[in-house]
Amino acid sequence: MIKRKKELRMRIYVALISACLFCTSAIAQELVFGFRHYPPLAYINEMGQPTGTYVESILKPVKARSGLDIVFKQFPVKRLYKSLELGGVDILVSPERGVIKAELAVWGKVPVVVDYIELFSYLPVISFDAIEDFQNTVLGGVRGYTFAGRITEIKDPKFNIKFHAATDHHSLFQMLKANRIQYALAYSIPANEALKQIDAAGLQQKTIYRVDSFFTISLRHKNAQLIVDKMDEALTEILAER
Repeated sequence: MIKRKKELRMRIYVALISACLFCTSAIAQELVFGFRHYPPLAYINEMGQPTGTYVESILKPVKARSGLDIVFKQFPVKRLYKSLELGGVDILVSPERGVIKAELAVWGKVPVVVDYIELFSYLPVISFDAIEDFQNTVLGGVRGYTFAGRITEIKDPKFNIKFHAATDHHSLFQMLKANRIQYALAYSIPANEALKQIDAAGLQQKTIYRVDSFFTISLRHKNAQLIVDKMDEALTEILAER
């Protein structure tokens, strides 16, 4: 009886080791983790290296903890999402709603970044709570941003929203200050970083949406679910230690 128990334990042990070896070998190839210029969270420094609070505190520790062979590369926003579709990017971080088609990727379950879509205006009262409230207004945003898929609603003719795209957040707030637009829509983190460099006295600000973003793995990779599970597990362990 004792001998049988030992044999059973040994078989279980061997099976677990084999499974771990299979998981590691199945995703042994280099994985491209694409990100966009998003200071102070993620950007390329003067030495040409990826850095930022999000890169240093989340992405690099997840790479080390998961054991995945990951290389980080910066892309323009539109090219980043297109590269996931075409195969130039294996991993990125995105909301689950509207940015990438569901049939192209698998998403993790642990939020990597939590940000907010904010509305800015020099008008005294901001009463809007949703996109449909913007009817018959002049609205601006940074080119390439989909606002978690809501850009489609913004450009829907039935809302009669005149949308102007700025090249960056600094230009967006200059447009707003010059009265070229009535309202500016932007993500909280890069917007507030840009506002540090601008005299924005009297600017009103209101949160209208929370956006959770997750590890997003291209389904062009046959082990996409395995990769995202390993990254979620590593992120959960890292967050639990803080």
